[in-house]
Amino acid sequence: MTMICLGIPACTYSPEEHRVVIDQVVRPGDTYTGYVLVESNVLRNPTGFLNTFPNGGIPRILSQEVKVFEVHADDRESRLLADISANDATWESFSGHIVGFDAQNNLFLELSGCEKGGDCYNGLRNRRFFRINRDRRLESISNVPSDIGLPGIMMARRQGEVNYVRFSIRQDTLKARFQEDGEYTSVFVTDEEGMLIPVLTTTSHQTVIPEMAEVP
Repeated sequence: MTMICLGIPACTYSPEEHRVVIDQVVRPGDTYTGYVLVESNVLRNPTGFLNTFPNGGIPRILSQEVKVFEVHADDRESRLLADISANDATWESFSGHIVGFDAQNNLFLELSGCEKGGDCYNGLRNRRFFRINRDRRLESISNVPSDIGLPGIMMARRQGEVNYVRFSIRQDTLKARFQEDGEYTSVFVTDEEGMLIPVLTTTSHQTVIPEMAEVP
């Protein structure tokens, strides 16, 4: 089979494709601020008879990463807090999610996946944990505290709530509404690199990308 693949265009791959999805948004309290997790990868899809037989084939993944942003829905500003690539230990079925906040408003992040080239199911998944502290600096940690959690989601205005905003995700678009009976409007979209781009209104907005320490 290898000899055939070398001799004919039956084991070929498409040009690079960028896939980006907004996977999670968390609002920590009575604020217009949210924390957004974006997953992105670069891949090449199989083409040719041998590569796609019998079930379409397996894409060749070139890179995978998770980004976390702090966003301010009212003025459409965003700040990149974390940009973490999959390593060999978490390559297969790579994913990430925001686990929660602690009482000091530190944010905790979990990335997971299986060894590159191996099978992947729950018993084989490896996990990496990170803390984004109150100063919004990224730190690698060995595990997450047991007393963290995510705020509940309620569409109605909470008692005493001043800064009403509710978020909605549409694949590569983050939407928000600012009135209980209002319409959702787009506030950010992603580009092919997984960055959040503000959907501009009549005022100017910017995306702030601070310097970050290298992730181990």
